[in-house]
Amino acid sequence: MMIRKRLVIPFLCCAFHLLMLLGCSSTPIVKESLPSIVRAHKELTFYRGGSDEKDTGIQVREGDIYSILPSLNHLMGLIRYRIGSEEISMTASFHNQVDSSGTLYLAYTLWPYYSTVTHFSVDVIVWEKEDWSQISDFLGQLKEKDPTYDSVIDAHREARSRKQIFLAEAEASRSIQETKKKLEEL
Repeated sequence: MMIRKRLVIPFLCCAFHLLMLLGCSSTPIVKESLPSIVRAHKELTFYRGGSDEKDTGIQVREGDIYSILPSLNHLMGLIRYRIGSEEISMTASFHNQVDSSGTLYLAYTLWPYYSTVTHFSVDVIVWEKEDWSQISDFLGQLKEKDPTYDSVIDAHREARSRKQIFLAEAEASRSIQETKKKLEEL
């Protein structure tokens, strides 16, 4: 009996840590099968007590669109980014457009905010072009692979909204061109 009682607490601790690791470190993005719409992908891990800024190693150009997908969705508003030698860092959102060219850096200070979070990962995706139909489709595929990954769910929802705007703009542009053509014929 005494042996069983001694093993229960370590077993529960191990099970808890295993569940935490599984919840904080998995990503639905399979690096070997990225579609052509993805120009670059990098997964970074932030640890409590580690450096609060990480070099992604990704070079971005002015006008590029990129997405940030943290494994812990509720930390999204605390992630900051900067490009190149900029001194100012900005709060990241799921989809961002680059204002200048350079290396993309991400920052997050874990300790003052969440003492229970020992680490979390962030996926950074730089898109080849601003094609919200393809971006939305890819994020939809990721959502199907892991329907519990909150960041992918929210990023997909946002990309779908942008896709609808993108399609509405294209339709309005076609209508304007048709109207101009009809006016010229008169």
